[in-house]
Amino acid sequence: MIRVVLTFLMIGVVCPAADRAESFRSNDRALSPIGEDGGWVIFSNTKYFLRSSKDGQYVFTPRGQEDPKRWTDLITLNFYPEITEGKSLAAKAIAWWEYFRSRRIFLMGLNYVPRVDQMNAASDSLYTLVAIRAKPYNDYDEFNFTAIRMTGGNGAASTYSHREYRTGPLSMERCIAWSGKNEPVVGEAWFAWDGAAIYARMLAARPSQAEAKKSARSKAIAEESPWTQPRG
Repeated sequence: MIRVVLTFLMIGVVCPAADRAESFRSNDRALSPIGEDGGWVIFSNTKYFLRSSKDGQYVFTPRGQEDPKRWTDLITLNFYPEITEGKSLAAKAIAWWEYFRSRRIFLMGLNYVPRVDQMNAASDSLYTLVAIRAKPYNDYDEFNFTAIRMTGGNGAASTYSHREYRTGPLSMERCIAWSGKNEPVVGEAWFAWDGAAIYARMLAARPSQAEAKKSARSKAIAEESPWTQPRG
């Protein structure tokens, strides 16, 4: 697997912290289990339930985080059937970088130079981005860990998102503590997570059955789902 290292740009952040580093360190890197019908996935010993599925995007949160406006941990799987080789995968990685840049989202790190002439563009490449959405009109800061790779012959982007809410006088200290303790550990665990590949194989093996069940589960979701996440 090709990984081109680019120096990480670390930034100051503002938000509350949870002591979860040990949970991420103990993450089982064997085959990540998924529900038989794709109704849940497991990351770092936590089960995430499917909340929305539309246009190749699948969004999951843990039990107790059913509110699309007030979640703490969220997994998004984006599948791109139109991406079948390394060059288009590299173009998608550039599109993700452009998405973050255009919205002034702080990039804490990425492992590639976002220029076609400086990217290997191999089909087995893994492109990673670590970013933080820190906007003054929100009451939270959101950490995003995105991996872009081929899964089952097609492109995919998997994102783990964690929010820290700004509550109380010590919110800045708690946020900085979460970032310092968890950011390197979460990134390592997430970029090694193979749940997206397993999910892609499940969809390919039983497309009609899996999609029928997801359609039934998601029929009450409006055209513009409140769970919709970026697609790069």
